[in-house]
Amino acid sequence: MFIHVVFYRVEDPDKNVPEMKKRLLSLPAKIGVIKKMRFGRDEIKSPRSVDACLYVEFDSKADYLAYKDHPDHLAVAAFIGSIKKESYSADYEWEGV
Repeated sequence: MFIHVVFYRVEDPDKNVPEMKKRLLSLPAKIGVIKKMRFGRDEIKSPRSVDACLYVEFDSKADYLAYKDHPDHLAVAAFIGSIKKESYSADYEWEGV
């Protein structure tokens, strides 16, 4: 399994996080290689918190790369790029239970 995780800080989170969620969660129906997608908004709001987090599972790194370059993903990524202050990601093979 290959995992993709992204943490976001965005401009005007009250407006933009719900729109991010809507757009991101539309992708599994459009991109068949996505096995699981979760999106969450931070609820604690500590000084080190980000505004939102995306978690995505794929069968393989090749499937992740197909998702990364898919036109529907690129359109959502362009929107997020227009509202984000910063983002951090981790992409890794998972061999655990």
